[in-house]
Amino acid sequence: MNEHLLLVEDDDAIASALRLHLEEAGYRLHREADGHQAMAAIDRSAGTWCCST
Repeated sequence: MNEHLLLVEDDDAIASALRLHLEEAGYRLHREADGHQAMAAIDRSAGTWCCST
């Protein structure tokens, strides 16, 4: 799997647990702590993003 996910989570413990499971499943992750940082990351990227809550 070569999917790249944007993980938006402000709690370090939750983000670490999610990262562990998602990377074990084959996903590549980029993490931001809040929505503003996530939107800036999306603006900087050239890819297509799919959002989920």
